[in-house]
Amino acid sequence: MAKKTAFVLFLGVFIIFSASAHMVSFFIIETGLPPEGAKSQYSKLWENAFFDVFFDAGYIVCNTPMMRVTTMPKMSLEKFVQDEVDEAREGGADYFLVAQIDYSSDSLTPGEVSLLLFNVTPFKLLKERKVKGKAYRSDKEEFEELKDIVKGIVPRIN
Repeated sequence: MAKKTAFVLFLGVFIIFSASAHMVSFFIIETGLPPEGAKSQYSKLWENAFFDVFFDAGYIVCNTPMMRVTTMPKMSLEKFVQDEVDEAREGGADYFLVAQIDYSSDSLTPGEVSLLLFNVTPFKLLKERKVKGKAYRSDKEEFEELKDIVKGIVPRIN
C-alpha cells in the first residue's frame, strides 16, 4: 500500500510540474474616434470576449492598454504593433492578438474589426480575419457573437 501511495504522489508531482499553458497577450486599437473620449462600449465587449474565451480554453491571458488613434498610420499593422509584441515577448507571451476596431463612420458602432494573431517567437502572422460591424438587438446577443468569433481563433494556437 505504501508503494502505491508513493507512486501516486510521485506521478502527481510529475504531472503538475510538467503541465504548462500558453500565454496570450492581446491589444485593442480603436481608430476613427476622437482622442479625448472614453473607451467605447464595443471595444470593452471585445476585450471581455478575449478574456472569457481564452481563459475558458485554458490559456493565461494578459492585455496591453487600449490605444486610440484618429487614423492608422501608413505602415503595416505588423510594424505598428512591433513594440507591443516585443514587450509581450519579454513578459513571457507566446501569442499576440491584435484587434483593430475601425469607427471610421460617424457611428459608435464600428464599420470593421480586423483581428490578427501572431506567434511571438518567431514573429509570424498565423491568422487574419476581418469582421464587419453590425447592429445587435441586445448586449447579450452581441457579446455571445463576439465570443463565437474569438472562439474561431483559439484552434490556431498550438
